[in-house]
Amino acid sequence: MRRLKMGDEWKELIDVDFPDIGPITDETREQIKQQSLRYRGSVRLSQGRFMTTDEYEEYRDRVRNTPLS
Repeated sequence: MRRLKMGDEWKELIDVDFPDIGPITDETREQIKQQSLRYRGSVRLSQGRFMTTDEYEEYRDRVRNTPLS
């Protein structure tokens, strides 16, 4: 394992955005539910209780079109 020296490559790791994971689909949801048995983490994610990209778009549009008063 190569160690980083202070002042070297560690600066490349700071403030780097995560890559785009693409759209969340029903297939992605099922894969996450199947793989959740291997990893610890969020119960909500392991049970597939999150929105797909299409569900989120519908929810967002509905909320944005709701009058404030």
